[in-house]
Amino acid sequence: MTGDIYSEFLDELLANIRARPISWEAQQRSGVIDEREVRTIKTIDKQRRDKRVDIVSKDLPKYAQLMASLVKKGKRADILQFTLVMLADLLIGITR
Repeated sequence: MTGDIYSEFLDELLANIRARPISWEAQQRSGVIDEREVRTIKTIDKQRRDKRVDIVSKDLPKYAQLMASLVKKGKRADILQFTLVMLADLLIGITR
Protein backbone atom coordinates (compact mmCIF):
# COMPACT_ATOMS: atom_id res chain seq x y z
CA MET A 1 0.00 0.00 0.00
CA THR A 2 1.36 3.42 -0.95
CA GLY A 3 -0.82 5.84 1.00
CA ASP A 4 -3.61 6.24 3.50
CA ILE A 5 -6.27 5.00 1.09
CA TYR A 6 -6.05 1.34 0.20
CA SER A 7 -7.27 0.15 -3.15
CA GLU A 8 -6.16 -3.19 -4.50
CA PHE A 9 -7.03 -2.02 -8.01
CA LEU A 10 -4.93 1.14 -7.73
CA ASP A 11 -2.04 -0.70 -6.11
CA GLU A 12 -2.01 -3.19 -9.00
CA LEU A 13 -2.25 -0.39 -11.55
CA LEU A 14 0.63 1.50 -9.96
CA ALA A 15 2.75 -1.66 -9.76
CA ASN A 16 2.06 -2.31 -13.43
CA ILE A 17 3.09 1.22 -14.40
CA ARG A 18 6.28 0.97 -12.30
CA ALA A 19 7.19 -2.33 -13.99
CA ARG A 20 6.71 -1.14 -17.57
CA PRO A 21 10.00 -0.65 -19.37
CA ILE A 22 10.49 2.62 -21.19
CA SER A 23 13.27 2.94 -23.71
CA TRP A 24 14.61 6.32 -22.70
CA GLU A 25 17.20 6.23 -25.47
CA ALA A 26 14.42 5.76 -28.04
CA GLN A 27 12.60 8.72 -26.51
CA GLN A 28 15.78 10.75 -26.88
CA ARG A 29 16.26 9.69 -30.50
CA SER A 30 12.68 10.71 -31.28
CA GLY A 31 13.30 14.13 -29.72
CA VAL A 32 10.89 13.72 -26.79
CA ILE A 33 13.63 14.14 -24.17
CA ASP A 34 17.24 15.25 -24.28
CA GLU A 35 20.47 13.50 -23.25
CA ARG A 36 20.64 15.27 -19.87
CA GLU A 37 17.13 14.11 -19.03
CA VAL A 38 17.98 10.53 -20.00
CA ARG A 39 21.02 10.55 -17.69
CA THR A 40 18.96 11.99 -14.83
CA ILE A 41 16.10 9.53 -15.32
CA LYS A 42 18.49 6.58 -15.38
CA THR A 43 19.80 7.49 -11.93
CA ILE A 44 16.35 6.80 -10.46
CA ASP A 45 14.67 4.45 -12.94
CA LYS A 46 14.68 0.80 -11.83
CA GLN A 47 15.64 1.77 -8.28
CA ARG A 48 13.65 0.69 -5.22
CA ARG A 49 11.30 3.42 -4.02
CA ASP A 50 13.31 4.09 -0.85
CA LYS A 51 16.52 4.39 -2.88
CA ARG A 52 14.81 6.82 -5.30
CA VAL A 53 13.75 8.98 -2.38
CA ASP A 54 17.32 9.07 -1.07
CA ILE A 55 18.72 10.02 -4.49
CA VAL A 56 16.09 12.68 -5.19
CA SER A 57 16.21 14.25 -1.73
CA LYS A 58 19.90 15.01 -2.26
CA ASP A 59 19.12 17.20 -5.31
CA LEU A 60 15.46 18.22 -5.19
CA PRO A 61 15.71 21.14 -7.68
CA LYS A 62 17.23 18.94 -10.39
CA TYR A 63 14.59 16.23 -10.05
CA ALA A 64 11.74 18.72 -9.68
CA GLN A 65 12.81 20.30 -12.96
CA LEU A 66 13.02 16.86 -14.58
CA MET A 67 9.53 15.87 -13.43
CA ALA A 68 8.06 19.21 -14.54
CA SER A 69 9.72 18.82 -17.93
CA LEU A 70 8.41 15.28 -18.36
CA VAL A 71 4.87 16.35 -17.43
CA LYS A 72 5.08 19.29 -19.83
CA LYS A 73 6.29 16.99 -22.62
CA GLY A 74 3.73 14.34 -21.65
CA LYS A 75 2.35 13.58 -25.07
CA ARG A 76 2.95 9.87 -24.57
CA ALA A 77 0.76 8.11 -22.04
CA ASP A 78 3.54 5.81 -20.79
CA ILE A 79 5.89 8.69 -20.00
CA LEU A 80 3.16 10.71 -18.32
CA GLN A 81 2.05 7.69 -16.26
CA PHE A 82 5.67 6.94 -15.29
CA THR A 83 6.17 10.56 -14.24
CA LEU A 84 2.98 10.81 -12.19
CA VAL A 85 3.60 7.51 -10.40
CA MET A 86 7.19 8.54 -9.73
CA LEU A 87 6.02 11.87 -8.33
CA ALA A 88 3.50 10.14 -6.07
CA ASP A 89 6.14 7.70 -4.80
CA LEU A 90 8.61 10.50 -4.16
CA LEU A 91 6.11 12.76 -2.42
CA ILE A 92 4.96 9.95 -0.14
CA GLY A 93 8.56 8.89 0.55
CA ILE A 94 9.92 12.37 1.19
CA THR A 95 7.11 13.35 3.55
CA ARG A 96 7.63 10.28 5.74
